[in-house]
Amino acid sequence: MDDRSIKENIRATRQKLNLSQEYVSDMLKISQPAYHKIEMGNTVIINKIINPLAEILETTPEMLVIGNHYINQNTKSILEEQDLAYNNNKELCQEKDNIVKVLKEAVEAKNQTIESLLKTIETQAHSILCCKEVISMQREKILSMKKM
Repeated sequence: MDDRSIKENIRATRQKLNLSQEYVSDMLKISQPAYHKIEMGNTVIINKIINPLAEILETTPEMLVIGNHYINQNTKSILEEQDLAYNNNKELCQEKDNIVKVLKEAVEAKNQTIESLLKTIETQAHSILCCKEVISMQREKILSMKKM
């Protein structure tokens, strides 16, 4: 980052806040011409000035030095990573939904098989009871015939 970019960041930030050079210079306890030299890039900004200047401009020293361009590049990269993660997550959710659907269908098929088996068992149990009754009745008939 060159001095030109830094001075542009400082001026743009001050103007964005609608602050005058006089106001900022008063807050820094320097003359307005001295502050003007900072914005023009004629004065090297040392830590003694950059920290209070950042505070007055409601930003960080890093933002004044680095500027929005760097932040925007990083933000773009972060947003791209978030989009990629979102799309991957969306695909995983769709995969999960498909698996859940298949499992629900399998459970439903098993439930139908169980229902069918229970009906078969019930029918066979009823048949067995009927057969038992017939056998019991025939046994009684045989026994009564033997007694005669």
